[in-house]
Amino acid sequence: MERDSHASAIINGDSTSPTLVVIGGRDKNYQLVNECLLFDSIATGQYSCRKIPLPESVTGRYNHSLTAVTMSLHCVWLVIVGGCKEFQWKDVGGGKKVPWTIYITNTNRLIMIIELVYSEAGEWIVQSVLDANDLTSKNYQEKYQSYSKIRTWRMDQLIEYPTEREMKLQRYIQSLHEDLQVAHESKVSLQEALVEANKQVKGDDSNDILSNILEEMRQEQEKLIEEKQIITEDNEKLKLMVADIEEKQEQYLKEKQIIIDDNQNLKTDVSEKDKVIAKLASNEKQIVTDLKEKDLHIAKLLKERQERSKVTSSIGLQFNYLIPSMGKVVVSSGIVENMAYAGLVYYEEKRAEDLVTFAAAKDLNALLEFIKKDCSHAERGQNILFRFKNFDGYIELRLDAPQDEPFTGWSIKPHLKPCRFLRCDVDKFGEANYPLPSTCLISVYGSPGAVPSLHYSIPLDGVADPKTLFIHRSLRTTPSLTNPSSPSSSSNVVHESTSVPEANIFRSDIAHRVMTECTAMIKNCGINIHFLVDKLLEHKIINAREKRGITDGYTKQTAGERMDELLDIISSSISMEGEVFGIFLDILREEDTRRATALADKLMDKYKSI
Repeated sequence: MERDSHASAIINGDSTSPTLVVIGGRDKNYQLVNECLLFDSIATGQYSCRKIPLPESVTGRYNHSLTAVTMSLHCVWLVIVGGCKEFQWKDVGGGKKVPWTIYITNTNRLIMIIELVYSEAGEWIVQSVLDANDLTSKNYQEKYQSYSKIRTWRMDQLIEYPTEREMKLQRYIQSLHEDLQVAHESKVSLQEALVEANKQVKGDDSNDILSNILEEMRQEQEKLIEEKQIITEDNEKLKLMVADIEEKQEQYLKEKQIIIDDNQNLKTDVSEKDKVIAKLASNEKQIVTDLKEKDLHIAKLLKERQERSKVTSSIGLQFNYLIPSMGKVVVSSGIVENMAYAGLVYYEEKRAEDLVTFAAAKDLNALLEFIKKDCSHAERGQNILFRFKNFDGYIELRLDAPQDEPFTGWSIKPHLKPCRFLRCDVDKFGEANYPLPSTCLISVYGSPGAVPSLHYSIPLDGVADPKTLFIHRSLRTTPSLTNPSSPSSSSNVVHESTSVPEANIFRSDIAHRVMTECTAMIKNCGINIHFLVDKLLEHKIINAREKRGITDGYTKQTAGERMDELLDIISSSISMEGEVFGIFLDILREEDTRRATALADKLMDKYKSI
């Protein structure tokens, strides 16, 4: 494959031919080449190419560096550093695009090490891949120290140090060479003196002087000959000693080679044992990790079991058995598997529209008890059993799925997008801080001229087995208590049973006092906080950000704390604008429960009495 911006390195093993390794890069279309190639025997020209599997965190890069470090006879570390992870053309306006490079900034990927070992099959294989976190681990430090000791030992074996006897012999030879140099200089000095004497001697005694000089020279020459003979004899002895040393050195080299071969065999055995030890250590680490995960899972399940016990005691029901329809429970090594959950659809009429609610819980009976207690007027619909596909997953209602039946003229709008239930939230129903089940509210309205019957399917995503909910509604043939198209359908609803002042005559100071003195009564009326929040958002009393802060299931606020926060916002709005008090009374009546209607009347009476 054509590529550029890749990185390569040569692996020079002690017992293997040079091997070229190539990692990453881009193709001619600027796309990442996520692969690693090995070219064996490149020095002979008869090379072969093969891929070795590496994670994308290693190969998914270009413009990076790569270095091969020989750690032992059969182990090489490939050190890969930096690079870019993505290339794209960025539109800078005016129809012009410029190349845009995204560098790798993840500290775990900046420096990575691939450990290659030479197998018995005669090829390089991947032993392990280490990222930045692994480089600080105790296992890596121990492995690096082990390889460092082996490298130091090998370097010591390659250095030949002279023996004490060899050093003495070298010093002796150097001394002889210095003596010969001194003798030669003395001979030259005598010859120069003789020439000078011949020049200076004149007259009758020249022969005597010359004779004396010649006698001295003869004696000096004899001494030199004797010294030369001694040096020659010493030189012969030295040659014999050198020959003996060379013979012993050859014997030493043979013995050294035998030791090296033995060490090589020993290293091979040690390397094989290191592989076995590394494999056992890896297996031990995996076993420890699995045991920790199982312990955490068991602890979580025990906690869930304790929480379920609290839920059943708070509701007043004793469940000492699992309902057969709730699915099979298998206990294996203390881990609960295949847990089934219950889902229920129920309907409530809200003026001109129907409010459809889908609720989910671990226990169908607890869910029915909640609906019976808090929504006694509701019409119960379809109920299902389902299982989460993933242990820490979620289910989601797909309201935009294709429909088999016509739904012309019908409006189906969820109160929350996406309509998603996290498993952890569903499990918390019944705890002290979670008195309400997980629900999704859907407003359904049939306009005049709509098809008479609505059969709307809603598939569930995130379940182990395919499940589909159905909304069944019929077009109303009689007018509702309040005509949605009339002016009374606005936020200022006028009921015949109670005389409500026009919204613009509510005094903000009196209304705020009523809200402050009746806070406990409002909190205990049982109004659905999600319904209240949606209506307040509709009338722009709160904004979307405030809604998320109150209804977000990930906050650590209790239901009571959320209601307190919402009532503070309402009271603050009423203190600034008295009309908000009238809107709040209308919302209570739209809840369409006796408790909420009675509360609205009491608040109105309280307002009139002040």
